[in-house]
Amino acid sequence: MYKLIVIALLAGGLYYSYENGHLEGLGDFMSADSGEIQNPVYARLSVDIRAEGREIEGIAFGRMRSQAECEQRTQQEMRDMIRQCPQCEVSEATCTDSLAARELAYFEQRPTHLTYLYGSPGSRDEREFAMIFWGLTVDEARMLCAMVEQGLSREYSGELSCIREHDV
Repeated sequence: MYKLIVIALLAGGLYYSYENGHLEGLGDFMSADSGEIQNPVYARLSVDIRAEGREIEGIAFGRMRSQAECEQRTQQEMRDMIRQCPQCEVSEATCTDSLAARELAYFEQRPTHLTYLYGSPGSRDEREFAMIFWGLTVDEARMLCAMVEQGLSREYSGELSCIREHDV
């Protein structure tokens, strides 16, 4: 029961913040100028969440059009996260033109050892992204992914998918 409360609080906080426009940076991961991205710059935002005596790490990746766009949107997300989530601490906010192979796997929708949420743009104004959480059991991760997917589906016209881990 304790685990369900932690997951519900986390998912509820993320959903509430997104619905009320407080996670503008995540929305920015999902919006951009029209046209295809030729040379992507990847935003990487790591957040440590401390709730009910547990520590959960979340990482969001977004595929951006340029270094300038990435820096602006990542900084905005960082400010919003700090303001809206007192139990959250941003541990990394970077922009890079390359990711490790294991991180690129998220954009290829390949199963990994984790469950993660993947967003495929439904319009030119949306951005491709992936969101991963550590510090959860397999069942908790699946439940959280489904809750966040359901919450974001109201605002994101693209396809959202929970990519489930393979048995390792």
